[in-house]
Amino acid sequence: MKRASRAILAGGIVCLALAANIGVAAQPPSSASGRPEPVDRRGSPAPVRPAPVSSHATKPSPPLDLNAVVRRYCVTCHNETRKTGGLSLATFDVADAGRNADVTEKMIRKLQAGLMPPPAAARPDAAAHAALIAALETNVDAASLANPNPGIRTFQRLNRPEYARAIRDLLALDVNAGSWLPLDQKSANFDNIADAQALSPTLLEAYLNAAAAISSMAFGDRNAPAVDHAYTVPGYVSQHPWDHVDGAPHGTRGGIVVDHVFPADAEYVFEIALSSGSNSRFEDIDLSIDGERIALLEYESGPAGGADGRGARLIRTEPILVRAGQQRVAA
Repeated sequence: MKRASRAILAGGIVCLALAANIGVAAQPPSSASGRPEPVDRRGSPAPVRPAPVSSHATKPSPPLDLNAVVRRYCVTCHNETRKTGGLSLATFDVADAGRNADVTEKMIRKLQAGLMPPPAAARPDAAAHAALIAALETNVDAASLANPNPGIRTFQRLNRPEYARAIRDLLALDVNAGSWLPLDQKSANFDNIADAQALSPTLLEAYLNAAAAISSMAFGDRNAPAVDHAYTVPGYVSQHPWDHVDGAPHGTRGGIVVDHVFPADAEYVFEIALSSGSNSRFEDIDLSIDGERIALLEYESGPAGGADGRGARLIRTEPILVRAGQQRVAA
């Protein structure tokens, strides 16, 4: 009897467990409120419909009246009666800001810097302040694009320094513009003010003469006569081994460097006269044009002579072809 009771009891427990599983599987799904969700005929939950929108929802705010902002915070001082700062904004229209571009630009600068309205006066909120600046900038820029006004360019000529620099950039010539052009008239101590640079017939002729002379210097003159030109080194200029002349080839000492204008493509002869002391030694003279060696001359100083105890000797090169124009000669 005990064995049978245990078997029956065990069978009852198994049936209860099976019944519990079947009950859980057959239970329909519940919603968050605890109520079972509706089930369609296919067994899937029905779609949830959105809740109706209330008729008391918030409506969008109306656009900001920027003219009202100007009247409230600006016209209080800038009106026809007070005209603070000599400015009246009583009839100012933000939408037509381009009509008075000068006034609008002043307003934009003052608003961006936070200078207007004054610190002691009432001010608009940050949103209205930013919206007013943006509207003024947009409207004045649109008006400028629709009706561009580049202004008037007053006639202006080149003064002496400007003319010399222009010739240097165009033709690689270093000229003294004062050799042809008169002194420039100054205005407020400036010599490049267009209003003060009148062009008279005499001044125009001076520019034409300068152009003719400089063009001959740059391109040469086949009818130029043969002329001699001498350059002298002062006796007090040091010729020590550690003294290098600017513009001379590296490794040389002393000597002379000049910018000479060769009038035509031709052969030129270079003569060098040296003075030396009584000590006899050999010297190499490096003759170059624009940094390129054209001759290397050997010179032997002789015994002392002359009233000052110094001897002098002349060295002459063979004819050397040189192109016309300004060249830097170093020896």
